[in-house]
Amino acid sequence: YKRVFGWIVSKLNELLGVEERSRHRTDKTIGILDIFGFESFDENSFEQLCINYTNEKLQQLFNRRMFIIEQEEYAREQIEWEMIDFGLDLQPTIDLIEKLSPPGILALLDDQCAFPKATDKSLV
Repeated sequence: YKRVFGWIVSKLNELLGVEERSRHRTDKTIGILDIFGFESFDENSFEQLCINYTNEKLQQLFNRRMFIIEQEEYAREQIEWEMIDFGLDLQPTIDLIEKLSPPGILALLDDQCAFPKATDKSLV
């Protein structure tokens, strides 16, 4: 997983036109928000993707449970209040990582690990 993730990052950087020596100074980035905000490293790892993905899932669960469902309850009970927008819903990013159909990043990586002699070319 780690090597394939590194390859995906390098291909994305290549497609975005990011040079190796200037990656940390570019305005072309892909970030995954975790509960502590965006993190920017000179080199991201598969482990960091998993950490941020897990944190985002937990944050989404917390927001839904604590805020969205509460506001829905206020509406049902016809309680007057001002609707609060909790910002960007990152479900599309979560789907990109975890979705099974069409397969997301984790499903694709898992499939590639099961194939004998799988390569980076067979991934894409």
